[in-house]
Amino acid sequence: MQPGDSGRLQAAIALLEKTPKLLETLLEGVSEETFTWKPAPDRWSIAEVLKHLLGIEEVYTARAQRMLIEESPKFEKYDPAAASSSEPHSLRHSGEDDLVAFVEARGGTVAFLSMLPPS
Repeated sequence: MQPGDSGRLQAAIALLEKTPKLLETLLEGVSEETFTWKPAPDRWSIAEVLKHLLGIEEVYTARAQRMLIEESPKFEKYDPAAASSSEPHSLRHSGEDDLVAFVEARGGTVAFLSMLPPS
């Protein structure tokens, strides 16, 4: 990290910490029917958005870890549409399960980033 990056990292971590709380507040009491409702055939449901958030969380956390241990890591292109149908978490059975999984994954990301040295 460069001088001054520590403050930016802490600000990013603080923002990352807020997202799960915001989603939990917004989705509290939402029915499974609402979680899976799609506004149009080509649009995502809340459950699909949560699956995407979880998938991208896992991808970017793994990338960050590789950047710390590899000299010049090469990353494959991430295709959200392809990933959403092939990832193991696409088998979860409820929107609530997806929310819980995202909250747990984000907690892991925040813990990982919080352990990084300031410089």
